[in-house]
Amino acid sequence: MAYMKDPRENTIDLDKHAIWEEDNRVEQRWQWNAMILDYCDMSPEEYMKNPIIEAIKSSGEGTAQEVIDAINSASTVTNDNIDESTQEIVDAIKSGGTPTPDKTQIYYASINSQVDFDTITINDFDSISIIGASIVINYILGDPTEENWQRFLNHEIDEQTLRHLSSNTYYFVIPTEYEGKFIIQENGVSDVTSNFIKKEQTLFDGFTMYVSVDDDYFNEEYPEGITNVKHPHKITIEK
Repeated sequence: MAYMKDPRENTIDLDKHAIWEEDNRVEQRWQWNAMILDYCDMSPEEYMKNPIIEAIKSSGEGTAQEVIDAINSASTVTNDNIDESTQEIVDAIKSGGTPTPDKTQIYYASINSQVDFDTITINDFDSISIIGASIVINYILGDPTEENWQRFLNHEIDEQTLRHLSSNTYYFVIPTEYEGKFIIQENGVSDVTSNFIKKEQTLFDGFTMYVSVDDDYFNEEYPEGITNVKHPHKITIEK
């Protein structure tokens, strides 16, 4: 900004592409057709860089947190020079990319029974629309780790222990308004609703989570080299 009442105020030197600023400094300007653009002493190349992309590039091959830190520390990331869609990207990155649960969906997951529940996130769940009377979801039977399989073959652990260490826990998450208003049938035939026990959780706001734990959620076909065996369940929602 030029000094007020300074005779040089707003004086533009088109030949040198410059304008007098406060404290008697002169900044370079860039002419665009009939316009004189003020890039605050940045070159056009620097001005045109996407601050989000540059922040991510500067983080190298680091972790998501390092990317977030790079974005947070990028001096060019301000509310004035990023549009709404870019801001949404920044917000998503800062939140760890955690999606917002959709009340038109149910969520389900098959996770090894030995996994600490506190380490599970929404991203570990699949989802399906609850539109319609009945839907089918596929849980996955647990596969042994290579280490536990070898321990079993070497008779270091018995089959019961192998099943316990390898079986999956089934998670079922439904909008709270449908709590208790559903039937779960294994293979579409056997009613196993009572096997799913309500669990306290904070992952899904406005949803109720149910968990089913059973050592029989174990892939007996694993010795044949077959993995990720689907275990279909029919869900009927009483709306």
